[in-house]
Amino acid sequence: ELRATAARDPLLGGLAPPSGQTLVLSAEAAKRLQARVGQALTIPLAREREGRTERAAVKVSVAGVLPLSASDGYSALAPIPLLEAIESWRDGYTILPFGDQGADKADDEQSDHMTERHERPPSRVAMASEWCIANTFPFLAA
Repeated sequence: ELRATAARDPLLGGLAPPSGQTLVLSAEAAKRLQARVGQALTIPLAREREGRTERAAVKVSVAGVLPLSASDGYSALAPIPLLEAIESWRDGYTILPFGDQGADKADDEQSDHMTERHERPPSRVAMASEWCIANTFPFLAA
């Protein structure tokens, strides 16, 4: 399970929040993946667009591992911009770190290094982290 996190999140158990393309793994997720801090992982993504399946891979690294006492199963904590980028890609937009497939962006500016600006209802962006919490993403060791 991929969950949103930010500074002062009690789920971090005192660890620094992940940023960019990094994750904090639960103890169970780290054990299952045989992952350690600094290790590269790949999150495979798939979407249906214009009648075909498109796939992308998000490269991330492990910024931290929660102690067993602070974790609750197989999960990863990710920064909100990363979750928004994943949601935007799944919605059909081009997100350059995920590849060049997708709908054209609305303008040439990028809000940060991960997500591209485009017009969409604010409620969709606000719900991106909740959507990601409700969906499970398999992780692969790189």
